[in-house]
Amino acid sequence: MNQSIWLSLILVLSIGTGCSKANDLNLLEIRDINIISKHAYISDYELVKKRILEFIKLGISDLNSHSQIFEDTWVHSLHSKKRWPSILDIELEEHQPLARLSNNSYLTHTGHIIFPEETNTNIDVLYIDAPDSETLELLYLSRDLQSQFNIINRKLKKIESHSNGLIEVEDDRGTTLIFSKKDFRVQLDRLEDFISFELSSGRLENIRNIDFRYTNAIAVDFS
Repeated sequence: MNQSIWLSLILVLSIGTGCSKANDLNLLEIRDINIISKHAYISDYELVKKRILEFIKLGISDLNSHSQIFEDTWVHSLHSKKRWPSILDIELEEHQPLARLSNNSYLTHTGHIIFPEETNTNIDVLYIDAPDSETLELLYLSRDLQSQFNIINRKLKKIESHSNGLIEVEDDRGTTLIFSKKDFRVQLDRLEDFISFELSSGRLENIRNIDFRYTNAIAVDFS
Protein backbone atom coordinates (compact mmCIF):
# COMPACT_ATOMS: atom_id res chain seq x y z
CA MET A 1 0.00 0.00 0.00
CA ASN A 2 1.57 3.34 -0.98
CA GLN A 3 2.25 5.99 1.65
CA SER A 4 -0.54 8.39 0.64
CA ILE A 5 -3.24 5.70 0.84
CA TRP A 6 -1.79 4.44 4.13
CA LEU A 7 -1.86 7.93 5.70
CA SER A 8 -5.39 8.55 4.42
CA LEU A 9 -6.56 5.28 5.95
CA ILE A 10 -5.03 6.18 9.30
CA LEU A 11 -6.74 9.58 9.21
CA VAL A 12 -10.15 8.12 8.37
CA LEU A 13 -9.89 5.45 11.05
CA SER A 14 -8.70 7.96 13.64
CA ILE A 15 -11.66 10.27 12.94
CA GLY A 16 -14.08 7.33 13.04
CA THR A 17 -12.91 6.19 16.46
CA GLY A 18 -12.12 9.51 18.11
CA CYS A 19 -15.59 9.95 19.59
CA SER A 20 -15.65 6.56 21.26
CA LYS A 21 -12.41 6.66 23.24
CA ALA A 22 -14.19 7.41 26.50
CA ASN A 23 -16.13 4.18 26.23
CA ASP A 24 -13.53 1.94 24.59
CA LEU A 25 -11.83 -1.08 26.08
CA ASN A 26 -8.63 0.71 27.08
CA LEU A 27 -6.68 -1.21 24.48
CA LEU A 28 -3.66 1.01 25.11
CA GLU A 29 -3.22 -0.97 28.33
CA ILE A 30 -2.77 -4.21 26.39
CA ARG A 31 0.53 -5.87 27.22
CA ASP A 32 0.14 -9.19 25.45
CA ILE A 33 -1.66 -10.45 22.34
CA ASN A 34 -2.80 -14.03 21.87
CA ILE A 35 -3.52 -14.91 18.22
CA ILE A 36 -5.27 -18.16 17.35
CA SER A 37 -6.30 -19.65 14.02
CA LYS A 38 -8.26 -22.73 12.98
CA HIS A 39 -5.72 -23.39 10.21
CA ALA A 40 -1.94 -23.42 9.95
CA TYR A 41 -0.64 -19.88 9.60
CA ILE A 42 0.10 -18.51 6.15
CA SER A 43 0.83 -15.03 7.49
CA ASP A 44 3.94 -14.17 9.44
CA TYR A 45 2.66 -14.37 13.03
CA GLU A 46 5.00 -11.68 14.35
CA LEU A 47 4.17 -9.26 11.51
CA VAL A 48 0.43 -9.62 12.14
CA LYS A 49 1.00 -9.06 15.85
CA LYS A 50 3.13 -5.99 15.11
CA ARG A 51 0.48 -4.49 12.85
CA ILE A 52 -2.24 -5.01 15.47
CA LEU A 53 -0.09 -3.25 18.08
CA GLU A 54 0.53 -0.36 15.70
CA PHE A 55 -3.19 0.24 15.25
CA ILE A 56 -3.89 -0.10 18.95
CA LYS A 57 -1.39 2.71 19.54
CA LEU A 58 -3.37 4.83 17.06
CA GLY A 59 -6.40 4.48 19.32
CA ILE A 60 -8.40 2.12 17.11
CA SER A 61 -10.48 0.21 19.64
CA ASP A 62 -12.68 -1.85 17.30
CA LEU A 63 -10.29 -3.98 15.26
CA ASN A 64 -13.17 -6.25 14.24
CA SER A 65 -14.76 -3.65 12.00
CA HIS A 66 -11.53 -2.40 10.43
CA SER A 67 -10.31 -5.50 8.60
CA GLN A 68 -9.23 -3.25 5.70
CA ILE A 69 -6.09 -2.50 7.69
CA PHE A 70 -4.98 -5.97 6.62
CA GLU A 71 -5.91 -5.66 2.95
CA ASP A 72 -2.36 -6.41 1.72
CA THR A 73 -2.00 -9.46 3.97
CA TRP A 74 -3.42 -12.98 4.18
CA VAL A 75 -5.86 -11.89 6.90
CA HIS A 76 -9.48 -12.32 5.84
CA SER A 77 -11.17 -11.35 9.10
CA LEU A 78 -10.50 -11.20 12.81
CA HIS A 79 -12.42 -11.03 16.06
CA SER A 80 -10.85 -9.51 19.16
CA LYS A 81 -11.78 -9.62 22.82
CA LYS A 82 -9.95 -8.17 25.79
CA ARG A 83 -9.12 -10.56 28.63
CA TRP A 84 -8.35 -9.31 32.11
CA PRO A 85 -6.03 -7.77 33.02
CA SER A 86 -4.11 -6.80 29.86
CA ILE A 87 -4.42 -9.57 27.27
CA LEU A 88 -6.07 -9.25 23.86
CA ASP A 89 -7.33 -12.49 22.31
CA ILE A 90 -7.47 -12.41 18.49
CA GLU A 91 -9.24 -15.12 16.50
CA LEU A 92 -7.76 -14.89 13.03
CA GLU A 93 -9.26 -16.18 9.80
CA GLU A 94 -6.96 -16.13 6.78
CA HIS A 95 -7.72 -16.30 3.10
CA GLN A 96 -7.45 -19.92 1.93
CA PRO A 97 -5.93 -19.96 -1.58
CA LEU A 98 -7.50 -22.08 -4.32
CA ALA A 99 -5.06 -21.09 -7.05
CA ARG A 100 -2.08 -18.89 -7.77
CA LEU A 101 -2.51 -16.56 -10.74
CA SER A 102 -0.02 -15.24 -13.27
CA ASN A 103 0.20 -11.74 -11.76
CA ASN A 104 1.37 -12.96 -8.33
CA SER A 105 -2.14 -12.82 -6.94
CA TYR A 106 -4.27 -15.60 -5.45
CA LEU A 107 -7.84 -16.75 -6.00
CA THR A 108 -9.32 -17.47 -2.56
CA HIS A 109 -11.99 -19.72 -1.06
CA THR A 110 -14.39 -16.77 -0.99
CA GLY A 111 -13.93 -16.01 -4.69
CA HIS A 112 -11.79 -12.94 -4.07
CA ILE A 113 -8.53 -12.17 -5.86
CA ILE A 114 -5.96 -10.87 -3.39
CA PHE A 115 -2.43 -9.46 -3.65
CA PRO A 116 -0.97 -10.48 -0.29
CA GLU A 117 2.45 -9.89 1.20
CA GLU A 118 5.08 -12.54 0.67
CA THR A 119 5.12 -15.49 3.02
CA ASN A 120 7.66 -18.13 3.98
CA THR A 121 4.92 -20.75 3.93
CA ASN A 122 5.03 -23.15 1.00
CA ILE A 123 1.66 -22.65 -0.72
CA ASP A 124 1.08 -25.76 -2.82
CA VAL A 125 -1.86 -24.78 -5.01
CA LEU A 126 -2.72 -24.92 -8.69
CA TYR A 127 -1.11 -22.30 -10.91
CA ILE A 128 -3.50 -20.77 -13.47
CA ASP A 129 -1.99 -18.77 -16.31
CA ALA A 130 -4.87 -17.18 -18.19
CA PRO A 131 -6.63 -13.86 -18.84
CA ASP A 132 -8.95 -12.76 -16.02
CA SER A 133 -11.98 -13.58 -18.19
CA GLU A 134 -10.89 -17.23 -18.42
CA THR A 135 -9.62 -17.83 -14.88
CA LEU A 136 -12.87 -19.22 -13.47
CA GLU A 137 -13.45 -21.44 -16.51
CA LEU A 138 -9.96 -22.95 -16.20
CA LEU A 139 -10.51 -23.53 -12.49
CA TYR A 140 -13.60 -25.63 -13.31
CA LEU A 141 -11.77 -27.49 -16.07
CA SER A 142 -8.89 -28.22 -13.69
CA ARG A 143 -11.28 -29.95 -11.29
CA ASP A 144 -12.46 -32.29 -14.05
CA LEU A 145 -8.85 -33.04 -14.93
CA GLN A 146 -7.90 -33.62 -11.30
CA SER A 147 -10.63 -36.24 -10.98
CA GLN A 148 -8.81 -38.20 -13.71
CA PHE A 149 -5.38 -37.62 -12.17
CA ASN A 150 -6.66 -38.95 -8.85
CA ILE A 151 -6.98 -42.37 -10.48
CA ILE A 152 -3.21 -42.49 -11.04
CA ASN A 153 -2.26 -40.61 -7.84
CA ARG A 154 -1.09 -37.48 -9.60
CA LYS A 155 -1.73 -33.81 -8.93
CA LEU A 156 -2.43 -31.05 -11.41
CA LYS A 157 0.21 -28.35 -10.94
CA LYS A 158 -0.41 -25.89 -13.77
CA ILE A 159 -3.07 -25.07 -16.35
CA GLU A 160 -2.41 -22.45 -19.01
CA SER A 161 -4.60 -20.88 -21.69
CA HIS A 162 -2.96 -19.95 -24.99
CA SER A 163 -4.23 -17.33 -27.43
CA ASN A 164 -4.28 -19.90 -30.25
CA GLY A 165 -7.08 -21.86 -28.56
CA LEU A 166 -4.96 -24.40 -26.70
CA ILE A 167 -4.95 -25.45 -23.07
CA GLU A 168 -1.65 -26.75 -21.71
CA VAL A 169 -1.55 -28.76 -18.50
CA GLU A 170 1.31 -30.01 -16.35
CA ASP A 171 1.12 -32.51 -13.50
CA ASP A 172 3.42 -33.12 -10.54
CA ARG A 173 5.39 -35.77 -12.43
CA GLY A 174 6.33 -33.33 -15.20
CA THR A 175 3.95 -34.76 -17.80
CA THR A 176 2.49 -32.19 -20.22
CA LEU A 177 -0.98 -32.55 -21.75
CA ILE A 178 -2.31 -30.39 -24.58
CA PHE A 179 -6.01 -29.87 -25.33
CA SER A 180 -7.99 -27.61 -27.61
CA LYS A 181 -10.57 -25.41 -25.90
CA LYS A 182 -13.19 -26.10 -28.54
CA ASP A 183 -13.31 -29.88 -28.02
CA PHE A 184 -12.12 -30.08 -24.44
CA ARG A 185 -14.96 -32.27 -23.15
CA VAL A 186 -14.50 -34.81 -25.93
CA GLN A 187 -10.76 -34.87 -25.32
CA LEU A 188 -11.30 -35.29 -21.60
CA ASP A 189 -13.27 -38.48 -22.35
CA ARG A 190 -10.31 -39.65 -24.42
CA LEU A 191 -7.99 -39.02 -21.50
CA GLU A 192 -10.23 -41.13 -19.28
CA ASP A 193 -10.20 -43.98 -21.82
CA PHE A 194 -6.42 -43.72 -22.21
CA ILE A 195 -5.81 -43.88 -18.47
CA SER A 196 -8.12 -46.89 -18.14
CA PHE A 197 -6.37 -48.67 -21.01
CA GLU A 198 -2.82 -48.01 -19.77
CA LEU A 199 -3.51 -48.32 -16.04
CA SER A 200 -2.09 -51.83 -15.77
CA SER A 201 0.61 -51.47 -18.43
CA GLY A 202 3.11 -49.58 -16.28
CA ARG A 203 3.82 -47.18 -19.16
CA LEU A 204 2.01 -44.23 -17.63
CA GLU A 205 5.09 -43.44 -15.55
CA ASN A 206 7.15 -43.00 -18.72
CA ILE A 207 4.89 -40.53 -20.52
CA ARG A 208 6.29 -37.06 -21.04
CA ASN A 209 3.75 -35.47 -23.42
CA ILE A 210 0.20 -36.25 -24.56
CA ASP A 211 -1.46 -34.25 -27.33
CA PHE A 212 -5.26 -34.59 -27.65
CA ARG A 213 -5.81 -32.19 -30.56
CA TYR A 214 -6.09 -34.89 -33.20
CA THR A 215 -9.50 -36.12 -34.41
CA ASN A 216 -10.27 -39.46 -32.77
CA ALA A 217 -6.59 -39.94 -31.84
CA ILE A 218 -3.90 -38.85 -29.41
CA ALA A 219 -0.14 -38.43 -29.77
CA VAL A 220 1.93 -39.83 -26.91
CA ASP A 221 5.62 -39.19 -26.27
CA PHE A 222 7.24 -41.80 -24.05
CA SER A 223 10.62 -41.12 -22.41
